[in-house]
Amino acid sequence: MSLLYDVCPLGPLTSALSSRNLRGDERYHQGPSWRLLTAYLFPFKLPAMATQPINAQSQTQQLTPPKTEVSQLECLICTEVKTLIDFPSVKLSTNCKHEMRACLQCIRWAIAADLKNKHWQDIGCPDCGRSLDSETIVRYASPETRAKYEKILTRHMLESQEGFRWCAEPGCESGHIHEGGKQQPIMKCPMGHLTCYVHEVQWHKGMSCEEFDIYRKDPSSDAYQQHLRQLEENKKSEEKVAQTSKPCPSCGRNIEKNGGCAHMTCIKCSYQFCWECMADFKEILRTSNDAHRKDCRFHTDNLED
Repeated sequence: MSLLYDVCPLGPLTSALSSRNLRGDERYHQGPSWRLLTAYLFPFKLPAMATQPINAQSQTQQLTPPKTEVSQLECLICTEVKTLIDFPSVKLSTNCKHEMRACLQCIRWAIAADLKNKHWQDIGCPDCGRSLDSETIVRYASPETRAKYEKILTRHMLESQEGFRWCAEPGCESGHIHEGGKQQPIMKCPMGHLTCYVHEVQWHKGMSCEEFDIYRKDPSSDAYQQHLRQLEENKKSEEKVAQTSKPCPSCGRNIEKNGGCAHMTCIKCSYQFCWECMADFKEILRTSNDAHRKDCRFHTDNLED
């Protein structure tokens, strides 16, 4: 090492090393003289990071600030700025090609409006209008709208069953599968109302389905008008009977009261009962008026002294 120092003093060596390094002379760097000089000047091992070139691109990436997540959005419909929890986390429909920009409240309102003003199968995304499936509608609809939608869905499912008919009596919402078909067209609901299976109307009493077809083709015909009048009279008669008659508590036969006291006897099964409270009259005779119902005017507590 002293020989090297005598031949080439330290000053010129470092100057040559610095000059060669700055010029980037690769041939000199790789030659034996360069290795000898570096071994003399740097007897210790330099850290790896000091000998590696700096990557400008990675340095730029490190200096770029991280992106901040959006915590609020403006609703496309009501234009209110709301937090992300007020928006659906997924697209309403697989057909939707956009990010969700309508808030949950507006989606509920849109579903309710579509159910009211459109066919139930035409309920769509409030943003793009593409159809929504049943699962999505049930998930996002309000409880009231969901109940209406599920009722419509149930009716549609029942009506798709072969032989199913709804009762034609106004106000009656019962229905069932009529096994008799056209051969036995009279369908009776649990409430006792009669419906024509063929025409899906109240049973045309006094006329077969063929006769009803003829009369319905010409509503102005005398026969058809007579039939309508007869139906109206029958209905009024049934209403009057319902007001003046009661079923026997024992056998169910209708009994019409046209006068007399409240002690009634069924002509079919001979059951005796009170017309006012339907209590067993034999029990009343065996004990006392306490056997009447509490709200009956013949109960002991309700009799005047």
